[in-house]
Amino acid sequence: MNDDKERALKSALFLLKYRPRGRFELESALKRKGFDADTIELTLQKLEGFGYINDSDFARLFVNSRISRGWGVRRIAAALKRLNIVEDIYRSFLPSSADMRKQLRELAVRKAKFYQGKKNAKQKLIRFLAARGFDFEDILQVLEKVEC
Repeated sequence: MNDDKERALKSALFLLKYRPRGRFELESALKRKGFDADTIELTLQKLEGFGYINDSDFARLFVNSRISRGWGVRRIAAALKRLNIVEDIYRSFLPSSADMRKQLRELAVRKAKFYQGKKNAKQKLIRFLAARGFDFEDILQVLEKVEC
């Protein structure tokens, strides 16, 4: 293996050491480091062969991680699209509507306590939940039952 290919592989492995990444994200990082297209493609193929790159596994881990952080489906989907992960890959990993409404309810109750007594508390809570990627209609339904 020549020096350029070896450096590209080491760079990619260094990035993967810290967290899983999708193919597109690694490709972009290697491009930014100045590697040529052939070297990048060979490196990515080698990593896929080792099992270090798998967009499906990456999407599953990403979805689970973001759900545990209180993200809604819309925000998760938008983030995965930015990472060039195809919807067919991640759709099966997204939680059901019922699970998301339960998470939304728990988050709304917790944040309502924070906003309680503040000016425009309900609007602030709606903006917070919408920014997290929850559906506006679901937010309104949940807030009918949550005191703010």
